[in-house]
Amino acid sequence: MSFDGDKHDYYLPNGLKVIIYEKHTHPTIAVNVAYDIGSHDDPMGKKGLAHVMSRLMEEGSNNYKRKEHLAIVESTGGQSELTWWQLEDYIEFRNTSTSDNLELLLKLESDRMSSLLIDSESLKNAKTDAIVKIEENMEDSFWEITVAIHSVYPNNHPYSFNRVGSLDDIETISIDDCQKTYDNYFTPNNAILVIVGDIDPLDSFNLITKYFGHIEPSESLPENPNLRWEITKNKNLHVFEIKNWPMTSYIEFFSSPNPQNEDYWAMDFLSTVLRMSSSSFNKFVSSKDYLSDGWVYYDGKLGNGLFGFALESDATNTNYTKHQNAVKKIVENLNKNGIDESFLKVAINKEKMNLYRRNYHVEWTARNLVRHEIIQGDYRTYFDRAQLYENITNKDIKRVAKKYLVNGYKFVLNPIK
Repeated sequence: MSFDGDKHDYYLPNGLKVIIYEKHTHPTIAVNVAYDIGSHDDPMGKKGLAHVMSRLMEEGSNNYKRKEHLAIVESTGGQSELTWWQLEDYIEFRNTSTSDNLELLLKLESDRMSSLLIDSESLKNAKTDAIVKIEENMEDSFWEITVAIHSVYPNNHPYSFNRVGSLDDIETISIDDCQKTYDNYFTPNNAILVIVGDIDPLDSFNLITKYFGHIEPSESLPENPNLRWEITKNKNLHVFEIKNWPMTSYIEFFSSPNPQNEDYWAMDFLSTVLRMSSSSFNKFVSSKDYLSDGWVYYDGKLGNGLFGFALESDATNTNYTKHQNAVKKIVENLNKNGIDESFLKVAINKEKMNLYRRNYHVEWTARNLVRHEIIQGDYRTYFDRAQLYENITNKDIKRVAKKYLVNGYKFVLNPIK
């Protein structure tokens, strides 16, 4: 079993990276544009700038009214949306429609890249939308959990701040801040255009050149900040009190390799295997009467990511020593035995089948090509993924467990009324 469809990639003279993946199964297309800017680029005192810019990009332009872009795409039966979960590392706009609307989608995204309207009204709307989003998040218990998770990062590291920003900082964001950010970052030489679906590559090239070829590149494109880090706050157990949290949650985090590291895929796959219902981790959790549940946390990022174990118990159970010893046993078992060979084989086959099945959806494929191009640095790793799974051995699992599951950052989410 393999991927079907032809793949093409090239750069326009202005630096725009174009990735095309032909899939003629259905007369549908996905057109995604991603910009290499995220909340990790927010300057101190302007936390939330990337969030506001993402909202501003949906406001309108010199040629289209507020939210008109979205309305036009939806009128074709398609969908247009802004990605949220990757806002720390990049901003992505996704569009899907029937293949006869390719030119329309390219025209709309080209307009967004070249003619954004930045004035007092559009900025006010964007800031209001961003503030409402933050306030909604703050009302949820998971806001405090996010605060706890961010505490693992070194002080003032770009990932130590919430990706949606700070209410106080957002209030200070000006038209000049947004115009400068737009001119520097939302440019062809800082963008990736991904098209997946029922298209002709030559016709697509002509349309892409027509709508994007004239856009000037940035001459002052900032460099990405250093996003690599190691856990240093591992000596003490940190306790966070969470309102209305229904249980006691003991969590231990480890820093995982960044995507350019050769260990990345083994660590990524280890998290996948351990999250499966019949994994050794879940069997261990279910065998302990003091635990009510447990889960594996994994967040791969452009910089070093996070890998962790969470063990949950009754809210009255504050004997964290048991939880710490439990994680220690889980890690020791991985170091010594890795993953059972038969289970590892089943897990590899399952993930390969998931990959092949999802590949039939143009929108899923397009956003993964974007992610692989930005996070892994090469979209072709998406197509290599099945082979990467095949090549992972128990030796790899034990190696990365011994190398990375050490010196964890330990914290507790404690419920309060």
